[in-house]
Amino acid sequence: MLFGYPIAATAENWLHECLCEMLTAIHASLDAGQIPATWPDIVPSAYRARLKGHTGLRNRLNKYRAAAAKLTVV
Repeated sequence: MLFGYPIAATAENWLHECLCEMLTAIHASLDAGQIPATWPDIVPSAYRARLKGHTGLRNRLNKYRAAAAKLTVV
């Protein structure tokens, strides 16, 4: 699938942009010594309605948040 996906299709990929914002927010919170926001507050408001029922994404993001919180700065 990766090789059959046209590069032009990535130009306006709202899900990619949303994921980048959520991951950036998680890392910024952790770097500031704060607890990252949880679902659905971590989802940018522009995408919240679209992702409301996506529990798989929620669960994976929660696992990522928990794993990132255990990391230390070197």
